[in-house]
Amino acid sequence: GLSYVMSGLNSRLDPSKNVLTREEVKGHNTKQSCWLIVENKVYDVTSWLPKHPAGQNSILRHGGTDATVDFGFHSREAQNLWKKYWIGILDEPQPCIIL
Repeated sequence: GLSYVMSGLNSRLDPSKNVLTREEVKGHNTKQSCWLIVENKVYDVTSWLPKHPAGQNSILRHGGTDATVDFGFHSREAQNLWKKYWIGILDEPQPCIIL
């Protein structure tokens, strides 16, 4: 019904309402659809693959998985580029990371 349509629309407009599982993300590990998890946020970086300065494989090898550690060493400017690729959040609490 209309409520289903509206909830789908809301999740596209507000990624924080689009809750995804690791199982869903895991299947997006190809050039046709590449998603990454960073700090419990899910990013669809498919369109960024051909633009990445280090080449597509540097991202594809992490496709469908958590890339928080690799994301962390990028500059703030590079990290800010990702905002437009944010599509959802992971359905689990963020793990405690001890450095």
